[in-house]
Amino acid sequence: MKNIEEKQLIKLLKKEKPMQYFILDAKNAIAIFRKGPNYIGEFIHYRLNNNALEEVTKFESSILLENYISIIPGTTDLVRICEAGVRAIYNYKTAKFIIPEGIWNNIYYDEIILNNFQGILVSLDINSDNYSYVYNNAIYDAMFHNPEKQNFNFQERYYAVINLDGTIRANKLFKGEDFPKVTEIIDLNTYASLNDFILKRKQVCNSIAQAQKEKFVKDINNSIYLDKEVVQVLELKKDNSR
Repeated sequence: MKNIEEKQLIKLLKKEKPMQYFILDAKNAIAIFRKGPNYIGEFIHYRLNNNALEEVTKFESSILLENYISIIPGTTDLVRICEAGVRAIYNYKTAKFIIPEGIWNNIYYDEIILNNFQGILVSLDINSDNYSYVYNNAIYDAMFHNPEKQNFNFQERYYAVINLDGTIRANKLFKGEDFPKVTEIIDLNTYASLNDFILKRKQVCNSIAQAQKEKFVKDINNSIYLDKEVVQVLELKKDNSR
């Protein structure tokens, strides 16, 4: 049953005419407004103060408006902002993002990490640019009427534990295909920032992807494939007299 404060909060929210609103407690809510033709969401955290709406935080997000906001089970202040998985985590009592949108690729807030270790597991994928090589393969061209294309890219995955104040625990990243299968520990104290680390590793990933492309081109130039000969056989017309 709603108390007097929550009823007042809802009444005032409706006057603002948001697309959606989410009640966090009797005094706090997040309202979503459509902004611009591309349906960018403008999120406003409102707090009831002396029977009036106080704007606490405002932020934009590319998250689709039909997705939702809710308090993470087992917590009293952490809000998950979702779109096909958790995209950001906001502490509505301190009015700060623990995990802002756009940095980490995946956010895992299950109780194993959250309750047992008082943290949130996140992962980060660092990808090379995509390098393409178009080359002639007679069989492929005969079948699809265009040259064949090979793409080269390289990806590394890193994990981190985010403390409930938003800092990276021990300022360390863990490299591995899966969190239980860590192959390297990175001390971010040796870098100017997380972004500095990402930029430097991206350069490494680019070098690896480029080397893959160069090896492929070398192998193609020394190809043992008999694609032209195969096409000659394919193009032979069947003797209908037999």
